[in-house]
Amino acid sequence: MAKRRAKGEGSLYQRKDGRYVAELDLGVGEDGKRKRKPVYGRTQREALEKRDSLQALLKQGVQPAPERFTVGELLDQWLTESVRPSVKPKTYVSYEQIVRLYLKPFLGKIRLNRLQPLEVQVMLNQLAQKDLSATTVAYALRVARIAFEQALRWGMLPRNPAKFVAGVRVERKEITPFTVEEARQVLKAVKGDRLEALFTVALAMGLRQGEAFALRWDDINFENPSLSVRHTLERIGKNWRFAEPKSERSRRTIPLPVFALSALHAHRLQQKFEKELAGTHWTDHNLVFTSTVGTPLDSPNVTKRFKRLIEAAGLPVKRFHDLRHTCGTMLAAQGVHHRTIMDILGHSQISETMRYTHALENVKISAMSEVESLLSPTVRALSGSPKTRAVS
Repeated sequence: MAKRRAKGEGSLYQRKDGRYVAELDLGVGEDGKRKRKPVYGRTQREALEKRDSLQALLKQGVQPAPERFTVGELLDQWLTESVRPSVKPKTYVSYEQIVRLYLKPFLGKIRLNRLQPLEVQVMLNQLAQKDLSATTVAYALRVARIAFEQALRWGMLPRNPAKFVAGVRVERKEITPFTVEEARQVLKAVKGDRLEALFTVALAMGLRQGEAFALRWDDINFENPSLSVRHTLERIGKNWRFAEPKSERSRRTIPLPVFALSALHAHRLQQKFEKELAGTHWTDHNLVFTSTVGTPLDSPNVTKRFKRLIEAAGLPVKRFHDLRHTCGTMLAAQGVHHRTIMDILGHSQISETMRYTHALENVKISAMSEVESLLSPTVRALSGSPKTRAVS
């Protein structure tokens, strides 16, 4: 005698194409009609196992996504419904780029209810083999974890597959700041350039590019020479917006060295002349560093300009951001305490400051000389003179 199906188990039957269908009885809906959820398998056992898994999820309060709902569709929905309303525009842009460039190409076509941790791991391994920074690969995993965690909260996943994935070790690109002599040559190389003051201030005070671009003249105190970082300037598509600094510690006031103050004085006079020359074409945002018509600077153009200047001076090509690393390194070489450097650079963690303070070659040589001066007498005493050494 055939065993009766328990209440709620639904029916099991075979389709004309050979696949088996196990239907889970979901009870009567609001419209008064009975609801059934079909699951498919190549064998009776596979269909029944899928039905039992679905039933277990429903008991946990999980409402799985539709059968053909893909990871790509989930990521799009996550960006629209969860990310856009809750984060800063710049953060949304960075999440959207990670989804578009890395997550969707590798995972987008996989059905959400079939996504496994192994597939996320394979994606990370393949990203690590590309010419991507360690930061980008780690960020891709972080974005995946956030997206799938939201899907779990929405009841579309029983677990977060990205949480069971080990990070991938990617060699961090070594950052080599300018040496002290090279830093002096940088100041000579930018001398007379329209953006001389920008490069000088960035080197002297270790500002992030967005912080430098956002400086207003109200942020410069010429009487008690200092510079206050209150905003950062972000570009979202073709639009610019002032935003809060990266962290609370990024909001800071830094004393201005004399040479940077002089550069700013000269820059203010130059800008006054440009403003008169532009006339009604000048857009006044009270910014310190602008285009020739007062609009915010464009990051790629500034970077190209900087590289062109240092190349012409025969200096090694480096990024604008390496001026910030150079500032931190020179401060450390002068014996400035790391906590003070942390305050000047506006870091929220001391570990981040340590990455910005690279040991200069002459400092390392000096340090080893100190070791030698301490230990040399001891070594000579232990080794003895040639006359007193025993001969075997």
